[in-house]
Parts: sequence; C-alpha cells; structure tokens
Amino acid sequence: MTIHEQAVVEFLDVETWDSDAGAWRTLADRVTSVDIKRGAGRSGAANKMEVGTLTARLVGDIDLADDASLRPNSPCRVVMRDARPGASSLVWAPWTNLPGIVSSGGTVTESGEPGTGAYEVRCTMPGGGSGVFQSTLAIAVFAFDPPMIPGRRYRAAARARYRSLELASPLQITVLYGTPIALGAPQLQPGSEFVDLPPFEFTAPDVLPDSNPQLSIRTTVQIDRAVAGNYFDIEVADFRLEMLPEPNTPLITATIADAQQSHVLDKETNKLTTFTTIVAADAVAEHAATPRFGAVAGNGLGHEPWAERITRLAGSAVAPTAPPTADRELIIYNGPAVAGLVGWSRYKDDPLFTNTLVEANGVLTHTFQRVGTSGAILPFWQAPYRTFSQLRPGRTYRVEAMGRMLENVGGMTGVNQWRLEVAGIANGATATVSSAGYVAIPALQFVATGTAHQIRFAIPGGFTTPSGSATRRFKIALTSIRVIEVARPDDYRLRDVVYESTLANHFDLACNSVGARWWVDAFGVTQFRRALDDQQPVARFSDASTPGALHYVDVDTGFDTRSTVTALTLKQHGRKADPDNPGSFIADDADAAFVDETAANRWGARADSLDTCLWLGAGHENDLLQRAGEIFTQTARPRYAIPRIRWNAQENVAAAAQLDIYDRVDVEFTRRSIAQRARVAGLTHKITPTRWIVEIALTDITTGPTFDEFNAAWSGVTFDQLNAAIAGKTFNELNKSPTANAPA
Repeated sequence: MTIHEQAVVEFLDVETWDSDAGAWRTLADRVTSVDIKRGAGRSGAANKMEVGTLTARLVGDIDLADDASLRPNSPCRVVMRDARPGASSLVWAPWTNLPGIVSSGGTVTESGEPGTGAYEVRCTMPGGGSGVFQSTLAIAVFAFDPPMIPGRRYRAAARARYRSLELASPLQITVLYGTPIALGAPQLQPGSEFVDLPPFEFTAPDVLPDSNPQLSIRTTVQIDRAVAGNYFDIEVADFRLEMLPEPNTPLITATIADAQQSHVLDKETNKLTTFTTIVAADAVAEHAATPRFGAVAGNGLGHEPWAERITRLAGSAVAPTAPPTADRELIIYNGPAVAGLVGWSRYKDDPLFTNTLVEANGVLTHTFQRVGTSGAILPFWQAPYRTFSQLRPGRTYRVEAMGRMLENVGGMTGVNQWRLEVAGIANGATATVSSAGYVAIPALQFVATGTAHQIRFAIPGGFTTPSGSATRRFKIALTSIRVIEVARPDDYRLRDVVYESTLANHFDLACNSVGARWWVDAFGVTQFRRALDDQQPVARFSDASTPGALHYVDVDTGFDTRSTVTALTLKQHGRKADPDNPGSFIADDADAAFVDETAANRWGARADSLDTCLWLGAGHENDLLQRAGEIFTQTARPRYAIPRIRWNAQENVAAAAQLDIYDRVDVEFTRRSIAQRARVAGLTHKITPTRWIVEIALTDITTGPTFDEFNAAWSGVTFDQLNAAIAGKTFNELNKSPTANAPA
C-alpha cells in the first residue's frame, strides 16, 4: 500500500504547560524530532510496567532560565491533531464568468495549477464611456475532500496579494457549502507582498449536504470605465481548511524530568544556534518514587477484594488515578472504532428495498431506500446487527447506543422509532430520534444464556411508505455503541501485608495476585483492569490487502521462549502479629512452588517467580493452586508468533490516536500463515519532520479461536453433523481454521 508521507506537524503538536499564562503552549514550530516510549516489558510470568518517556528535540532561541513552561516537573504532552490535518487546496475551480466584466468589453485572464493552492485572476476594463463598474465577486473557489464532519470545529486560512489601485474593498475568506456558512474578517491593502488574511474558526453545521466544502475569496471590485487599461489583479495562495483537534487527544502526557541545551556559534556569521533536548516521564515514575508501607483492609477481616485494595493503594498516589469501581464493569465493546464495520451486518426485509451500511469517524450510517412502489406497511424491520461471542452464560450485560435521524425523504412514518434488541432474549424501550441531535436509545440489560448473542437495532412497529413512484429513503446514524458486562464476581481475596516498597510495586503485587493489569494511559491517568479477556480489537494489522486492515512495514516472528514458564514459585506476602511487640505486626512471607510436569518434560525446566498476597482462608484454600494453573495456561507452552511489528502511522493517523496500552489487536502474517490476537504491551513512536513510525510490542498472544469461540460456532451440532462438516479435512487444515466449516 502506497503511503504519501507529509509534514508530521500536520498531525500532532508538542505542548508544555505555561504556569505563568495558565495555558498550554505549543512547541511545534521548534521541534525537530520526538521519541515516545510507553508500556510494559514482558518477562516470564509477569508484565512489568516501565516508565513512559517523551524526548523532544528543539531548535531555536529558548531561554531555559526564563521559560516557565520548560522547568522541571512542568506538564508536557504530545497531542494528536485528530481525524484530518490541515490541507492545502486539492482542486481549484476559477470563475471565468465574472459578472459585468466581459459583457462590458473587459478581459479576464486566469492562471493556476490544480493542487498547488495558487491562483491568479486579472480583470481589465477598456477605456470609453463613463461611470464606475462595481460588483461583488467570488474570485476563486477551492474544493476540499473529504466533506466536513457535522459539529466539528474548523479553521480557514489563506494568503493573498493584489496590485491594483482600483480595488475598493478588502478581501475576505468565505467557507461555502453551496451558500456561505462562515466569513472571515475583511482585510488586505494593495502591495507587492503576500499577506496572511485573518484566519478564523467556525463550527460545521449539524446538517450538511452530501458534497465537499469550498473556500473562496470575496470582495467588491470597482473599476472606472473612463480610464483605459484600468484593472484589478488578485493572487491567492495557501488556502487551508483544517479540522481542529478535539480537546485532550494525546499520545503521552508526562512531566519534564530534564532539559539540556547546546549552543553552537558560527564564527563566520556570528550566528548562535541553540539546540534543546527535553526529557519527560509519565506517572509510572511518580508511582515508582512514592514509598508505601504495607496495606491493611479497612473491614478488619485481614483481607479484601482486589478492587478495594487498589482503591486503598491509589489514595497514596500523587498522580491521577482511576481506581476500579466496586462492581468492576467491564466494557467488552466500545465502538465503532477503527475498522468499525467488522462484524456488523445489515438486514433486508423487503427485496424492493436497498440497504447500505458504512462506518466513518466512529459512526455507523444506515441508509434504507425504496423506489417505484405503492404504499406499504412493514410490520417488522431491523437495521444493523452484530453477533457478540465470548459472552459468559449467567452473566449480566448492558447495551448502550446513541441515535440520530439524518434523512427522511418521501414522508415515511414510523421510521424515527428505534429500540435495542437481543434476539430471542429481550427488547428495550423505544426512543424517538430526529435530526436535532443524537439521543440516547434506552439501554437494554440482559442475562446471557449462551456464549453468543445477536444484538440489533430495530423499528418494532414497522413503518409506512406513502403511495407513488417517488424515491422513499431514510438514513440513521448510530454511535457510542457499548456492550458492558456488569457486576463481575471477585473470586480472590488479598490479605493484609507488611510490604515496605514503592507504590508501583504494591500495584504489581495486587495485580499479579489476581491476573489484573495496571498502566498509565495517554492522558496521564493510571488505569486498572481486573479482566481484559473479552474486549474487542481496536485494530487489525496485516501484510495482505485485507479489508479494513492496517499494513505494517516490518514484522518480527519467533518462539516466545523468554516468556515460557514451566516451574513457578509464588512468593506469598502477608502479615502477622509480632510476638515480641504486642499490637505490632511483622511480615508473614512464604514461598509456594509449582511445576507443570507435562510442559517441563516437553519444553524443559523454565523457572520464574511472582509476588502475590492471596488470602487462603475458608473457601479459598486452593487459590494458590488455581492462580498457578492460570499462569501455566498462559506461559507453559512456547508459541511461534509475532511479538512485535512496526507501522507507518501516516497510513491512518486516526488509528494511531486510538492505540493505547493493553488494547486488543489482531495481527496476521499471511506469508507464514500466522493469525493471532494479542494485546499492546508497549508503544514506541519515532517521529521526525516527515516520518512517523510506531513500534508495537505484543503480549497475551493467542492463535486460532478460543474455546468459547469454538464452542459458540459448533454449539448444538451433533457428532454426525460434525463428522460430515469436516470430512476430508486434514488435521493441519482443521487446526488452521477450526471454525471455518461450522454451520451458519
């Protein structure tokens, strides 16, 4: 896939917090390169969270002693210019039929080159007659692609000059969607140099036509007919229409740890050039420097659930944290995201209707159209649907979504009544959607009866199409679709500990004990998750032209022997009363050793240890054995897999903005028949003025379908049906795609 690289400053900004001004300050015009490293390093049985760093190299006259935004411990971040960068004009469409000029005997000459963003128009009026010709003109029109996104903020800018004494009015930029939707301030006096016209920001209207935006220069032209050769000459360049970033869309948020400068003097010119290097660290460094002496449950029982332990520890943090809630809601789908159509289908209830389903910028848009039919009532109709697998029977799930009516052509009735449904399980309440804005479709909560359920949007009462042969069409937008597992039971308890260490190590101790994870997200907030297994992938990477996939530039493969563990020691931490000092407590630590004999015989003895603090009281006597079994399931067998890929972010800048630590991704290497699902363990961004390469380290790698996916695909199939479906398949063929022949 061809990627046209462009200035990286178009995609992101480097900012520091100016404490004197109380605002973020951009360094984009001074940055020469940026390196970002975030995430965990995998070693044996554990993922060890490492300090995230931001290294920015600057050139220019910067006085560190005076600059309030570059002092140690000042906030620093790299912020995405999300969705679309600033872009010069793509198409110019000059207006040759300037009103009154040609018809009055005048001449018009134009010059310009598509894609350059430069255009010149010169209008000359011959002598003769009397009076003054005057008209308001749009000198040039520049079209932009893609269309604007309703409700987003944009900035318009341009440079221009004119060399005429006949121009009576200054120039102003106009943003057009057929008619003007925004105007800049008029400005510009005659001169020989290009001058920036006043840039301005505006919000795209909520309702826009299906066309691309245009920019033009508007002015009032005044030419005296009595003087031969009078003219006006306007030249326009660097038209720009830029969608502004949403607030707080960073790649990393950190605080400055170090700032150094070198000053190079050119003796021939006596010019001094200053080079500045800023190194910033994320909140992992704060946690690693914060001492923590033990943890004691507030309930007096000597033990507590993981969520309560994390909340207790987070109280010691000096950096922002987001402790898990007591019921630990688990978001298993939050989309549509990158490749948001994956898994979504459209339903056609009537062959005379046509359906289209598209995804863009986190919105599913469904269009339903019927042509040349008489009136009809459809008693039932459903729009997009998706089957969610890996659900847990008996668990409770909640479905949420937002909807909006974009179009209703032909006066159909009933099409604005929508609800959520889980096929064969439950129906939600109905919401009325309109073009006024997104509304929440009432959330639907259900208890899973199997490992897979179909979730869909529906018009439960049907709708009516008026009689006649005219086109009948409606279009709805759906976004913020979430499937959440609620009230996950906690099957472990963490005992009180006397453990003198850092807060980061206490986070590790609590999370290692139950198989949870913690990390610092791109916003600088420390996140905690008890379980991550069921989250949907946010991206797909491939070496093939797979629809919706991103395409890496190189890939590593190999056996993950460094993470293979066949002999495990769980180093249990706790506390007990000090017999020599009544009322005081001392450490109560012990080791428990486990061996996976089958794996050790096959792969050799590969030992590792893990710090834990599991409570082993009544009902939890076997928790150490259970935890060891969970670890062996993940680590006892080396896999031939993809541990790392490198990707050019300019293929899809929006996808780069969405990737974060422990996000789930799909990766395939078709030339070696590898298809795996994994989590992002680490992200390394190497950014130069024109190139942006992201290195993605992977963990929690699985190949092929999970047991739940296999069970869902073959559920209810008899042995005879299974035998018939896989007849003639070799073991390798079946192993490569175990669900390929499952009944639909």
